[in-house]
Amino acid sequence: MTNAQTAQGQLTEVERILANDPACEVAKGIVQKLLDLDPRQAAYLSYRQLATFASVDAKDARLAQSVALLTSEKIGLLSLFYVYEDVDGTEHRLGAKDFEEAMRLGFIVDPVSGEQNTEFRRHLFPYFERHS
Repeated sequence: MTNAQTAQGQLTEVERILANDPACEVAKGIVQKLLDLDPRQAAYLSYRQLATFASVDAKDARLAQSVALLTSEKIGLLSLFYVYEDVDGTEHRLGAKDFEEAMRLGFIVDPVSGEQNTEFRRHLFPYFERHS
């Protein structure tokens, strides 16, 4: 299957799942913009950028619904990851397992200081990337 067929399939699936739902146009707007981006540009996307793609406010409930669908197994166009900013301001990407472990343990070991940071949530930032 070509990328164009995959893209069309994702748009069709979004339309099917969100038929007659106000979030449909928001989700379709995000999908279209993502598909137009160079893969390097689609590797580090903020929630606010997704809102801009859809021409909606970041607090719009339709955006949250759209992002939930686009990160779900049903569509799988986006994946969520987190960036942890250490004590020196250096950013470290956390995979899903690292994030889950930090949440379960209640701390993250700072890569610079080596200390357990229980206030790590203040230094975590969510990002998204497009699946190929």
